[in-house]
Amino acid sequence: MFWLALPWQWNTNIVTARYWQAMLSSRPALFIGRISYSTYLMHGLGIAFLSGFVGRLFITTPLLGIIGAIGLYTFTLLISYLYYRAVESHFLRSVELKAA
Repeated sequence: MFWLALPWQWNTNIVTARYWQAMLSSRPALFIGRISYSTYLMHGLGIAFLSGFVGRLFITTPLLGIIGAIGLYTFTLLISYLYYRAVESHFLRSVELKAA
């Protein structure tokens, strides 16, 4: 009797696949994917600069700590984007020119 559930399962998988395709093709997801290597390289810098500050905020007030953590993520994404624009995009462009 399991074959009665198969059309429903296929429909669910198609809907789920379309959902994930739409999510992963969105501009924010593509942006995060584009700067992901820069984020990997720069996250330590962001943590080193702001972790002590965020830790002190969290001890004072948990809400301030959460706001500080959001600031830490924002700072890390900002320096990652700047690194991507300053270094990585030029390197990628030169590799594309050599390949052509």
